Amino acid sequence: MINEYPLAQSSWGAEEKQAIQRVLSSGRFTMGSEVEKFESQLSDFHKTKHAIMVNSGSSANLIAATALTFHQEGSPCIGVKRGYVIAPAVSWSTTYFPFSQLGYKIKLVDVDESFNIDVSKVKKYIDKDCRGIITVNTLGVPAQNNKLKAIADKYKIFLFEDNCESFGAKLNKKLCGTFGHTGTLSFFFSHHLQTMEGGAILTDNDDIANLCRSLRAHGWARDGDYKSLIKEVATDEFYDQFKFVLPGYAVRPLEMSGAIGQSQLKKWPNQLKGRLNNAKIFQELCSKKSYIQPQKEIGESSWFGFGGLFSLGRQERLKLWKFLLSKGVESRPIISGNFFNQPVSKYLDIEKLDKLVNADKIDESGMFFGNQEKDLSQEIEYLFKNLDAFFKP
Repeated sequence: MINEYPLAQSSWGAEEKQAIQRVLSSGRFTMGSEVEKFESQLSDFHKTKHAIMVNSGSSANLIAATALTFHQEGSPCIGVKRGYVIAPAVSWSTTYFPFSQLGYKIKLVDVDESFNIDVSKVKKYIDKDCRGIITVNTLGVPAQNNKLKAIADKYKIFLFEDNCESFGAKLNKKLCGTFGHTGTLSFFFSHHLQTMEGGAILTDNDDIANLCRSLRAHGWARDGDYKSLIKEVATDEFYDQFKFVLPGYAVRPLEMSGAIGQSQLKKWPNQLKGRLNNAKIFQELCSKKSYIQPQKEIGESSWFGFGGLFSLGRQERLKLWKFLLSKGVESRPIISGNFFNQPVSKYLDIEKLDKLVNADKIDESGMFFGNQEKDLSQEIEYLFKNLDAFFKP
């Protein structure tokens, strides 16, 4: 009998432990051949030219945003005023922070029933000062990235795709993370692929890829082509080992994460099947209940988890959360809710372009439950048994 339903559980098995042991036996622990092999596999999986691994999804956003800025505007320096980017009002904090740190104003638009950016709101707010669009695929569900890419191309601005929560999701048979000029992935414990900590940047642009590789490792000129950034004609092979060409960071991944990622990627087809089966059960039960409005699926979701809006307010939601927790059912807000309402907003150059109706609904009445590759049919039925009890007239 099931009496608990956690938000996340480990998907590791013997293969991941063997991968760690392989790294320990090699004596090479920081970024090396295991990371390089995983990058190649990620690139092949997504059919992109480049995959650059870093130590987290947040770092992936930071490096991708900085590389895009340098590629488009010629300067990644912090504090320079650059115009603005349009972003969804619902996302994770480190979707926004890199752009703020790079000098962009952030203009928020509302989300739609898929909890993703409302495309109809985007086009009418683009003017000569707009530099790019941020799209986020929320909880495994694709945004309308094909339409956003068309808008970005028309106005000659960048499309930044945060795919940290939607590994393996597809729109029109195309994998998410590959629509933008850059796409980002996260391999945190609770995500689709678990490498302890880890993330990656996807791109088809050679220049952006080179910039990302330099930026992740102190800004030095090691594993890439940096002739355009180095003005000297003469070379000194001894000195060039430690030549710095960009104001970079130290966000390299560990070899263990690269080795574990390879094992996780092999498991992905079966992991996806399990997630889809669980989603079918959740959706069927939702369809019979009046107290919950589930997240609308667009394209082919990889179902990071199960989000929904409940027919209650903030105080009643708190009671529901405590009730479910007492029954062993874990839940959480949908990402960070309406980010404009977060206290940190006062430190950012951020504004809302319109009423954020759906973002406010998510903020006030949204909840999120976990999903994973194993059969959760009993856990999901247990959840709804308790929801029925709470909402019983």
